[in-house]
Amino acid sequence: MRFLKNLGAIWHRLVLWAMVSVLFCAWVFGYVNDTRPEKKLVVFVQAPALADRELTLRLEEQIPQGIRMIRAHHMDYSLFDDEITRADVYILPRSAVEKYTDTFADADLDLPCAPMRLADGAPAWPIYDAAAGTGRCTEYITYAAPDGPNEDYFLVLSNQSTHLDDGLAAWLAERVYSID
Repeated sequence: MRFLKNLGAIWHRLVLWAMVSVLFCAWVFGYVNDTRPEKKLVVFVQAPALADRELTLRLEEQIPQGIRMIRAHHMDYSLFDDEITRADVYILPRSAVEKYTDTFADADLDLPCAPMRLADGAPAWPIYDAAAGTGRCTEYITYAAPDGPNEDYFLVLSNQSTHLDDGLAAWLAERVYSID
């Protein structure tokens, strides 16, 4: 009976210890399995569904010299991290492209389609046509929500990318666009 009384008196400490342990283990796992921004390329996708692991594996079939990893994440991945500012490439619906125009780089890519020019002059390349229901990376990205609005999607480069000057952000965008 004394054990239960003691347990009742310290239960809040045990719960706090368990929460801190889980957060610490998650931080260690992230630290061990990640690398510096200059050694990785990152794609953020804001779509109803993303097969991020499969897309990452497909993109990592070819890794340029000096890069250790390529990652594809859903935009929700960055809610508790500043990694959103370190993304190299975004795939966004038209509404988000118009909302975040100040975060896109004015860079040219060698793609078979003409870019749409945004208000600030930055280019956005169409990657999914909602009217036709066709686009790139459709095996990995579900662009159309079954119960939501169907929008066109665009591929844009981040102006915060650490790989704008060395051309690797453009390489990643062209690589993503090449996946049918």
